[in-house]
Amino acid sequence: TGRCGSVGSILFFQKSDQKMADMRRSICSLPSGPNYSVNPVSWPISTKVVTVILELSLVPILLNAYYNTTISLEASRDSELRSQRRIAMNVAGRIGQLLNDARRTVAAGNQVLRCHGCIGDV
Repeated sequence: TGRCGSVGSILFFQKSDQKMADMRRSICSLPSGPNYSVNPVSWPISTKVVTVILELSLVPILLNAYYNTTISLEASRDSELRSQRRIAMNVAGRIGQLLNDARRTVAAGNQVLRCHGCIGDV
C-alpha cells in the first residue's frame, strides 16, 4: 500500500493511519441527515468549540455593524434635513424678493400713470 520497507516509516504510516481513522470517526459522528440533533449536548466537542468561537467573533462584529449603520443613517438623515431647510429658506427669500420687486414695479407704474393723469389717486 505504498509503505516503505523500514520499521520507522511503517510506524509513521501506522500512526498517521490512526490519526486519519480518528478524524473519520469525528467527522462521521457529526450530526447530519434526518436524525440531526439541535441539542448541543449531543454535539462533538470540536463542533461546540467552533460554534463558540464563531459566536464570540461574529456577535461583536454584527453589533458594531448595526451600531455604525444606525449612526450613519441618522447622520445622513440630519444632513439631508439641513440641506432641505437651506433650500427652503433660499426659495422663501427669492419669493419674498420677487414679491417686493413686484410691489415696487406696480407702485412705480401707478406713479407714472398718475403723473400723466391716466388714473386718479389709488
